[in-house]
Amino acid sequence: MRTLLEASIERQLISDVPVGIFLSGGIDSSIVAALARKKAGGAIRTFSIAFEDKDFDESSYARLVAKHLGTDHREQTLSESMLLDSFDGALGSLDEPNSDPSILPTYCLAKLTVQSVKVALGGDGGDELFAGYPTYKAHRFAKYYEMIPEELRKRVVNEMVSRLPVNLGYQSFEWKAKRFALRYENDPMRRHLRWMSNTDLPQLSGILPHASEPWALRWVSKQGFERSTDALNAILALDFTTYLPGSVLSKVDRASMGNSLEVRPPFMDNEVMDWAFRLPSSMKLNGRTSKYILNTMSPFASSSQSSARSQYLARTKRVGRFSQATARRSRNLLSQFVNSSGFVTRELEKCPKRKRPRDAN
Repeated sequence: MRTLLEASIERQLISDVPVGIFLSGGIDSSIVAALARKKAGGAIRTFSIAFEDKDFDESSYARLVAKHLGTDHREQTLSESMLLDSFDGALGSLDEPNSDPSILPTYCLAKLTVQSVKVALGGDGGDELFAGYPTYKAHRFAKYYEMIPEELRKRVVNEMVSRLPVNLGYQSFEWKAKRFALRYENDPMRRHLRWMSNTDLPQLSGILPHASEPWALRWVSKQGFERSTDALNAILALDFTTYLPGSVLSKVDRASMGNSLEVRPPFMDNEVMDWAFRLPSSMKLNGRTSKYILNTMSPFASSSQSSARSQYLARTKRVGRFSQATARRSRNLLSQFVNSSGFVTRELEKCPKRKRPRDAN
């Protein structure tokens, strides 16, 4: 893995202009930064975005990795005003609808990066190749959950889960429990699509009449993922051919090119991808450890700095949440789109929204 990824990074570092690194502090971008630092033979520039909301800010991990590697690190805190100012530029670069709100911080990150370099390497693809999302762990519990009679699940478990108070923290227990139970399906492919989608599959047929639920399921069946002897690798292949190109890569491409920045993903090298899909899933999700094989390549894997290593390994992935001002702006733009495009129906405005408890600030 190290040999293939080093070769990929060495090729992607070739440029007539300076090359930087998107550094979130996660294991994917940290590995890319560490190997790029080694191949470059000198200091490299790394870039990250911080959030004002400390409950959702993970910039400290990026700084930790940057300090450990000795990079020239640049960071910008994403304020509410910056977020609002980025709307027109970010959405104008999309060309087509994309429901991933991280387009806004990604656009701001690209805007920061292009001030210093014209090319950047990113860690995209690591989650889909090496089972980085917590959803993959949830499938491991499915075989035990199916032991509960279906009628008992519907009448008791679903009722109990539905009564849990809303917690807007990132992937809170309430969010996980409702997503797991209320969208549960015995068919793993259909189940995964429902777990991963912001809008549940049954609602999509009302919102997008020309991309109805049967079409999505027929497409999945046509790929033959369900015939794989390795269930987790089949689900990874599903995300690799749907979520990765349709959301992740398109988001990064639009946000970066909208700022005249080229982003290259070393994990998307042909040799790296081919080798990764030949690996058994036990090398990706081992017990409760995600990205098992990548953990052995972490910049802190053999570090003598025990304090720094423990902080890094304890990292929990977070994303920022929208304030009321940003939420209002989002809904206004969405309403304009619904009214003018003819592409989606007004059912979109009826989708249930997760609201804070009444006594919350």
